[in-house]
Amino acid sequence: MEQRLYSDAMANYLVLRCPIEAQNGYQYRMLAVNRIKGLLPCSLRIIDGEHFLYYGVTSRQSIARMYDHRMITGAELRKILYSLAGMIQTLSEFLLDPDKLLLDPEYIFYDFEQERYFFTYYPEPQERKQTELFEYLSERTDEDNEEAKIVIYRMCELSENPNFVLRDTLLEHEYRIAEAGEDPDLEENDSKSGAGKENPVDISAGRRQSSEQRKKRREAEEEAEDPFEDPEELPDLEGAKRKKKHRAAEKEKRTKTGLSPGKLLGIAIAFFILAAGLWGCTRWIEFAEEKLFAVRAGILGCLILAVIAAVGGVALSWKNGRRELQEEQARLEKERKNAMVPTRE
Repeated sequence: MEQRLYSDAMANYLVLRCPIEAQNGYQYRMLAVNRIKGLLPCSLRIIDGEHFLYYGVTSRQSIARMYDHRMITGAELRKILYSLAGMIQTLSEFLLDPDKLLLDPEYIFYDFEQERYFFTYYPEPQERKQTELFEYLSERTDEDNEEAKIVIYRMCELSENPNFVLRDTLLEHEYRIAEAGEDPDLEENDSKSGAGKENPVDISAGRRQSSEQRKKRREAEEEAEDPFEDPEELPDLEGAKRKKKHRAAEKEKRTKTGLSPGKLLGIAIAFFILAAGLWGCTRWIEFAEEKLFAVRAGILGCLILAVIAAVGGVALSWKNGRRELQEEQARLEKERKNAMVPTRE
């Protein structure tokens, strides 16, 4: 399918050509009027007499690009499958044909801000079916996660049936079987051939051990860090607290031992008051010419020192504010980069 990416000053778009015959259909009108949860927002634009669909993909990345250089973890696979099942259920509620979902990995996007998947709906039936998507996921799923491999292989087998419909209940059933370490096909073959009856104790013990291993692996995955952040970039909470206390202590130390904007402004006010007092003395007390010259020199010196202290306080306050602003911007930029960096293999 002919596609291109378009960016303006505010957003990024995936652009697909829209067939003219599809514009008067129910599918397109539902897509244009409603904002359906889980579908990329879509709008129609007419350029040089040709109709195009603009899908919003700002802050979103296709799974084809996400998993181009790394494998899919068990938690990520579970989220993709349940997202697809929920999307099919939502389409049925709006009386939309699920066969018009673009199930190519290039058209399935992950939103890093909302942390969920979005699908592309095109108002024409597609040739690419769920089986091909499941085959792609099975090729990219982590080989070390036995439970995930079992589930995705089962999805590949079940989707070959033309009456197959992906549901949450089906996924729960398959994951429950995979967690228990049971293989329905193997059990059926064993029951027909009579195999597995010679030593049922060993078989059940092996299954219990496999189930416990999968349970521990699943708990470890749930306790793991966010799969879309680089573990090396994640901050240590205890270390962050210590650094914060250290910075606070350093700031307090500078406040006690060094000059601060408040102290400089206080010094400026004190010199102004002293200059005003000396000037008042010249108004009420008669001084000899030599002493009057000294008093006037003192007034001038106080005014100069007051101006210097005031200017120094303003400059130091501006410098501190600028440094704090730069530190805050650096911290926000680091958090943004951590949220966008994918996990290394």
